[in-house]
Amino acid sequence: MNVVHFQSIFLKNLEKARQKNPEVDERTIILELLPGEQLEVSDIEKAMEDPDIKPTAIHSAESTGGAAQLYFGPGFEDRLEMELDEYVSGHCCK
Repeated sequence: MNVVHFQSIFLKNLEKARQKNPEVDERTIILELLPGEQLEVSDIEKAMEDPDIKPTAIHSAESTGGAAQLYFGPGFEDRLEMELDEYVSGHCCK
């Protein structure tokens, strides 16, 4: 899991908690999904709106001092293929 996942879970659970109690203390929100519950694309999009969330490409995480943020949900194959193409094009013999 990475910061985007944690933020997505937090926001999803905060929204549910506020439906029950609008004055819920954010510090009481548990960072875990219930069995059978999944993050939706909209949950990830909401988390990505946070200015502190900065995804890093897997191949550049080490060199930039960041942490790789792995995502294995829908579309991850396309992202991985794009990053692999980008990495190979920058390191291929010319």
